[in-house]
This record gives sequence, structure tokens and C-alpha cells, in this order.
Amino acid sequence: DGYDDAFKKMPPEFFISDLIQPIKENKKSLVCDPVLFRNFSKILDKKRGTSWFIVGDPGLLVLVISMASLIRQISPGWKIGLIIEKHHRWGIMDMNEVRSYFDDIKIFPRLFYSLRPGKMWKQIKTALAIRKSGISPEDILIGGGAISLVENCFMSYFPKNYKIALISDEAFGVCFSPKDPSFFQTHFSRRAATF
Repeated sequence: DGYDDAFKKMPPEFFISDLIQPIKENKKSLVCDPVLFRNFSKILDKKRGTSWFIVGDPGLLVLVISMASLIRQISPGWKIGLIIEKHHRWGIMDMNEVRSYFDDIKIFPRLFYSLRPGKMWKQIKTALAIRKSGISPEDILIGGGAISLVENCFMSYFPKNYKIALISDEAFGVCFSPKDPSFFQTHFSRRAATF
């Protein structure tokens, strides 16, 4: 699987074949996944801190807010935080509206991996700020970027925290294209439902 196959599971109605045809209702019905609900319940029973979502792309906010809503259904008083890797696309977001869904928001700059001295200095400063960000061992880290410097620092600097990758099957296939399933059986826990 790769980028070309990302839409292969979509129904024929997803694709536009005639630009004159009237618009048809084409939305996905949301249903609660009992496996996902059960797995999150078990995780929340083990940890008592904040659930931190690490997001680089504001396009993922709908998914993140949905997951935050699920966590609050399971445990109503649970604290939920958002870690933003800020860049130009966040400028179109109404941050007051975004804040209404989270108890705390931390913002870090979006940085790309580079060996240029100036950029390396920014990476080091950001990495040190992340290390001192006050994440408790009881907190849960939930990321979905996989290639983000900010996310990778959080996942690396806090080894005692429970970590969750929030990634669709399609994105997983495009980014990792698992050819050898034994690699994932050895290095990843797949105890969650996929969407």
C-alpha cells in the first residue's frame, strides 16, 4: 500500500464522475467502537495524569477533539491537554474555540531536522524546553505525526509515560507501508482498534 491506494476503500459515491450531477449526502456515520472504548478505559485506569495530544496539523483537530470527547465520556473529570507544533496553518484557527476543548495548551515551534548551525540551535533550545515542560510520569502522550521533531522529543524524553499513536490505517500504510508484519509484532503494540 502507498499513497495511490489511500482512497481505495472509499465507496464509488466518494469520487466525482459527473460535475453536473446534484450533490449527494456523503458523510461517515460515527459509531462508538467498543474495543477502543474498552482499551481507553483500561489505560485511564492505570494512569492518573493529563492526556496530552501532540498535533502539528490543525486538520487533525476534529479527530483529536473526538478522542478527547471519548476520554471525557469514560472519565468525566480527566484533564486533557494539547501540544501544538505551531506554523502558518494554525493562523486560520480560532484559538479561543480550540481552548474550550482542552484544560491546557502548550505551543512549540515547528522545526525540521537540519544540520545547519542556526537551525540546530533552535532544535536544541526546543528540545530543552520540551524536557522541562513539566510532563508527569502519570501523563499519557498521544501523537499522530510520527516525523515531527516536537513529538519525537516528547516520546523520547518521557520513557515512563504511556504512549499512543493516533493514526489512521491509510496514513499508517502510506507512512510505513508494512511489508514484513513480524517487525510490527516485535516493536509495536496493536491492542487498540483502528479506524
